[in-house]
Amino acid sequence: MAIYLSLVFSSFLFSIIELFKNNKRNLCLKIVKKIYIFILFILFIFNRCNNDYENYLKIFTGERPGKEKGYLLFVKILKNLGGNHNLVILLLGVLLIFVLFYLYKSKNMISFIFLYLLCSFVYDINQIRNLFCIMFILIGIKFLQKRKDSIYLIFNALASSFQSLGFVYFIFYFLQKIRLKKYFKLVIVLFIFGFLLIPIFPKIITFIFPKKAIYYLSLKPRFGMLLYYIFIVMDIFMLKYKNRITKKDILLIKFILFPIIFLPYSFFFLEIIHRIWRNTLYIKWLYLLKDLENEKKKYVIFILLISQQLMFISANFIKSNEAVINLLSQVGNVRFYF
Repeated sequence: MAIYLSLVFSSFLFSIIELFKNNKRNLCLKIVKKIYIFILFILFIFNRCNNDYENYLKIFTGERPGKEKGYLLFVKILKNLGGNHNLVILLLGVLLIFVLFYLYKSKNMISFIFLYLLCSFVYDINQIRNLFCIMFILIGIKFLQKRKDSIYLIFNALASSFQSLGFVYFIFYFLQKIRLKKYFKLVIVLFIFGFLLIPIFPKIITFIFPKKAIYYLSLKPRFGMLLYYIFIVMDIFMLKYKNRITKKDILLIKFILFPIIFLPYSFFFLEIIHRIWRNTLYIKWLYLLKDLENEKKKYVIFILLISQQLMFISANFIKSNEAVINLLSQVGNVRFYF
């Protein structure tokens, strides 16, 4: 826990310097950024015995059945090469650093790291297949920006073979072809249509995911769903408030707005909207933190982005403080062995 708190506090201080002191050419900040990236890499690839570690270890050894064919094939190849589950973590760590810090570049990368450390990093440590999935989608989006649709679809298929949630991004592929204004209107229409589907939604989800649906439908989201409505409203406000769009940005904005479609289904369970909204965070932070020359907008957007993460953690802390403390402490599960 001490490791987590020290990283969050120190990265917050450096992010303030980075954003508000106009030190774009500061060599010291460049070195600090590289140090944080290296620390994240070490904490990720040597993380052992976290909440999901044993389950993934059993999938690797065959003691626990796995569903996603792509991930199982990946595991089989590594086993045939003499590797173990820790090699999976190593390769995923390399992919994570490459995608977030080299494929997607930002002038305010320390600020991105601070936001990432607040919450998402601890989830990524545990949820290996989901992280593979979203990394593949983010790579695909880069190709989609270059209008290389076929390569995006390959990465989307790869993402889906590692995590079944990846199939929803095929929907995004077809929707993103629509112009931004019409896209937003269509998203709102699909949002409303989602409420009309509520009476038959349990039957639909049970048919598609017969095993997982029984578990998820048994959970009661209570007022947790309202939190995601607030998050989406904040996202829309920040997108409008920034008010600086390039052609490449349009695809990113569409991706950030995509979770709106799934809000109605949070009436039954939060897992879908939780993962889809959380999967947009990387793109949202990178987009909103770049090219912020206006001092007032820097303050407003940065504070709102922090607020979202703190609201998320606080809501979970109120629900189960022991679970949150346990999750955050996973950052310190570092063991230097393979």
